[in-house]
Parts: sequence; C-alpha cells; structure tokens
Amino acid sequence: MKRSAIALIFVIAFVMLCGCTQSQPAAPPQPVVTAVPATPEPTETPAAPGITTAAPVVTVTVIRHVEVQKPWKDSDLRIAFRAPSSWEVTTWQVDLPEGSQGMEYKTQLVPGDVFYIMTFPISRNQDQDYRNIFRMWAPAPVESTVTINSIVFDRFESTKEGKTQVAYVARKSSANDLGYSSVIYFVADSAKQFEKDDFEDVARSFAYLSKDTVTAEPGNEIPRIR
Repeated sequence: MKRSAIALIFVIAFVMLCGCTQSQPAAPPQPVVTAVPATPEPTETPAAPGITTAAPVVTVTVIRHVEVQKPWKDSDLRIAFRAPSSWEVTTWQVDLPEGSQGMEYKTQLVPGDVFYIMTFPISRNQDQDYRNIFRMWAPAPVESTVTINSIVFDRFESTKEGKTQVAYVARKSSANDLGYSSVIYFVADSAKQFEKDDFEDVARSFAYLSKDTVTAEPGNEIPRIR
C-alpha cells in the first residue's frame, strides 16, 4: 500500500509539473531587410595647387613676300643702292631758293615723298639744315649714330598715328670723292607689316662709289629727269 501511494503521488506531481512548464508558441518569423549602400555623388577632382591648365596655343604662320632686289647707281653723283625690282627710280635737280648757290639732287624711290634720297655738295652745309628740320618732328625723334658701308650717318626716327618717319644724314667726313653728301628719308605705314623692314633694307644697301669703282660697279643707271 505504501508503495502504491508513493507511486501515485509521484505521477500527480509529474503531471502538475508538465502543465506549469508548457512552452509558449513561437513568434512568427520577421522578414529580413538587406541594406542597399547609397550611390556617392560624382565629384570633380581638384587640380593640384599651383598648377593651371593652359589654353590651347594657336600658331599663325605669316608669309612674307620678299621681292627681288635690283641694283641702281648714279655715276655722276657716285651713289648706289639696291631696291625692289618693281620700283621706278628717277633723279632730278632740285630748284634752289633764289640767291642760293650750288646744286642739289633728289632721287625718288617711292612717289609722294614716301622714300627719297637728297644729294648735295658738303660746301653748302645742307646736312646741318636737315638735322635741324628732323629735330623739329613731333614727337621728338630718337637720335642715334649708325655706319652703313663705311658712311657715318646721324639717324632720326619718330612715330605718330601709325606712321614712322626715318632719316639718315651723312656726315661731312663721310662724303664721297666728289664732295657729295646725302640724306636718306622714308616714312613707313605701320598697317603694312613689313614696310619699315623693307625700307630699312634699301637704306642699308646705300653706298658711295669712287672714280675707281664707279665703272665696274654693277647696276642700272638711274634715269635723270632734266
């Protein structure tokens, strides 16, 4: 009897214990959310400090037409130079003011007093008169001393309103063997890109001839207008 009672008590206790520890129903599964990484905004890469991007360089080719040079000479005045073959060069005697003595000649290279050469005896002191005239240019000219083919010149240059005046006055000490001295004058237009350079080339070709070289010197005799 005692064993039966103990067994019954054990069974009752076991049943009560199972009822008290019954598990709660499991929660329904939750959906899984996967995080999507944000797309970064595009950004400009800053230039390295101190470095600038240069604009494309445009190269412009300027073609200069160089005309064939033609040699000229005046055997009576003993002068010579080279000029573009298209130029028509002439010389004539200048009428002097009443009471003046001596002779003066004008050699025209470009009409309209654009380019010419004056030649005269040094005994008249004409060279100083020309210097005084050129020093009155406005604006005041830049003066310098140059030597061309052993002739020493006082050079004058003045620019105004797109025009450049240039004059070369030969010194008496550089006169030729006939006692003639010369003044070279031209005015160049800045709108004509190479005109001043072309005129300077002609001026730098100027030379005096002597009785020993005048005959042998190649060149076209400058027509004389009487």
